[in-house]
Amino acid sequence: MSPKKEEAFGNLGPWSEPSWYNSLASPYYNDSHKKLRNALRTYIDTNVKPHMLEWEEAGEAPASERLKWAQSGFCFADIPEPYRPSNVPGPADIPVGEMDLFHFLIMTDETSRIEGGVGVALGGASVIGAPPIVHHGTEEQKRMWLPGLFTWDTSFCLGITEPSGGVCNVFCFIIFSTLLYFFHHVFSFFFSFFSFFSFFSFFFSFFFFHSLLNCTTKPY
Repeated sequence: MSPKKEEAFGNLGPWSEPSWYNSLASPYYNDSHKKLRNALRTYIDTNVKPHMLEWEEAGEAPASERLKWAQSGFCFADIPEPYRPSNVPGPADIPVGEMDLFHFLIMTDETSRIEGGVGVALGGASVIGAPPIVHHGTEEQKRMWLPGLFTWDTSFCLGITEPSGGVCNVFCFIIFSTLLYFFHHVFSFFFSFFSFFSFFSFFFSFFFFHSLLNCTTKPY
């Protein structure tokens, strides 16, 4: 049997928190992970949740809150330390080089408590636009663009197209839908046209054979 936890955290309702928070001990989470979980939970409960419905309705988060989130250390946690401003710590003061996959899983769990698009409003599209620079950019590109993420001087977006997605897929879908619409109406017209003549032929045949059956032969 899996060992039981001796400590509890968060909501004790069934399935309301990740299992290692309350019920099951895990060899993959240590004090560093707990520190990150606690700090991020406190930040979101204090700075985001009280206002998130208002921001969701407004369609954006205030610029001051976006800047605060960018400099909290939680946002852009995957940006290596050489490209982070000196005043921006790692998440919960954990050095970025010590972050592992389970730290990022915790951040996903905790930020999922943010309403709707507010999380995207706080971080912008840079959360998907920055990784290509981190992993595939040149050193010059990294030093030019990545530090500006933490001041909002840089704001990335990501535009892609491919055979199974992106603009190409949408374009193909539009063409395909248009062709379906065209052929549907063409065939509907022809079927309606022939159906009319079939209907006409039926009644013509009915009355013709009815007349034949009721005619009498007169002797000469």
